[in-house]
Amino acid sequence: MKKITLLLSLLILANNFIKSQSSVISNTFQISNPAPCTSCCNGSISVTGVTYTCPNSPPISIVLITPMSSIPVSGSSWTGLCNGIYTVEVNFNGDPNPSACGAAFSCSIGYYITTSVNEVITDKIDVKIFPNPVKDNLYIKMLKDEKEMIAMEIINSIGQVVKVADINYENSSIDLKDLPNGIYILNLKGSKSRSISKRFVIAR
Repeated sequence: MKKITLLLSLLILANNFIKSQSSVISNTFQISNPAPCTSCCNGSISVTGVTYTCPNSPPISIVLITPMSSIPVSGSSWTGLCNGIYTVEVNFNGDPNPSACGAAFSCSIGYYITTSVNEVITDKIDVKIFPNPVKDNLYIKMLKDEKEMIAMEIINSIGQVVKVADINYENSSIDLKDLPNGIYILNLKGSKSRSISKRFVIAR
């Protein structure tokens, strides 16, 4: 089966909101995954530009606040986003009034859509993962009587594979102590093209 991945993107010139008496500017974005998979988690948000017109620009930090967790996720690009309202915050550390220096930022919203040629309908692996958000250990519980080895991979918010393993059909625990806070995708693949993807957050 041949797969084609498309990225539909839209540049957003953010109408930035300045928090009162704060060095933070922010803006909210709606992620609505399009057909053919409106319930998928294929959205992405990327900060494409930051403006600051005064000399001696302060250090900048950027975080994403997700609808699934109140704990901010640092970075400048995030993928694997489900439907919901997301907030990007840019902190001009040490400047109590960044608007006086024309502080602003722009974002791009995109959706990765995978289509297939000679499409094959496959069964999904029936699985539950918990807790979510997770601190150190992610537990994988098979909800059906699986009798095969399952290939597992974990992908971070910039698309890098950060952990791979083969797990058996019994319940498993994955040690995540070596991974930083952030948004991740867990991919599980079995035989006969059976697979499933689950999104989770590491927050400590």
